[in-house]
Amino acid sequence: QQVIGYGGCVEWPPRSPALNPLDFFLWGYIKQRVYAIPPPTLQELRNRITDACASVSPAMLYNVQREVQSRVQMCIVAEGHHFEHDR
Repeated sequence: QQVIGYGGCVEWPPRSPALNPLDFFLWGYIKQRVYAIPPPTLQELRNRITDACASVSPAMLYNVQREVQSRVQMCIVAEGHHFEHDR
């Protein structure tokens, strides 16, 4: 796949869940908070999702940002190929 950029068409990079904080952090965090006990109603589900999102602290976001930096560096060293990470 290609996308149009300022210098013409450029290759669209693959989307790796290892580099996407929504995949390696947020969805799992939200799921744990929301479904620890199954929500009895749709409104309770909505409330739990809202509360879980609000509970993401600046410190958590800082740690996620550092993890992204670390994973990007591993990807660069691996020249875009598969790489192993600790989490």
